[in-house]
Amino acid sequence: MAKFKYCSICNIQLDPYDTYQVNGMLICGECYKIKKKYPEISEEELLEKILNVREKMKKRFDEFIVVTVPKIEGKRIVKYYNMIVSELVIGTGIFSELGASVIDLIGTTGAYSDKLKEIKNKVMDDLIHKAVKLGANAIIGADAEYMKIGGNMILFSISGTPVLIEDDN
Repeated sequence: MAKFKYCSICNIQLDPYDTYQVNGMLICGECYKIKKKYPEISEEELLEKILNVREKMKKRFDEFIVVTVPKIEGKRIVKYYNMIVSELVIGTGIFSELGASVIDLIGTTGAYSDKLKEIKNKVMDDLIHKAVKLGANAIIGADAEYMKIGGNMILFSISGTPVLIEDDN
């Protein structure tokens, strides 16, 4: 399974397109922005500011809506953002394939299904994180796909259009 790297300051999973190296540390874009804006603050003050930003983002993350349809009933779309995609490629490995064959014979899919659910959740969390960073509070037109690539690799991706929505009054 893919190994994720985490921010040296706030410990959030790093986005490969929003990662910076500062004094030998890999840090996320949010930490980099705050560190750049307040270069004189201590690591403790920096962490406190970042945790405040993260708390606000978590609230938005928890209230986030993802739908497969082009609109959300009772909501008005205020702003559209460019489509975003999150994906993860994993190797199934010979033991997973052997296990899947045995599972097919006995008719249960617990371990394999659990692995796919875990991957889906990681990809969905990444997609929502990207959308929240843009300023969106929902994704419309979401589409999820699994695809076998190569001999023993699986690609899972979710795409959608991030939007900013408000109550329709």
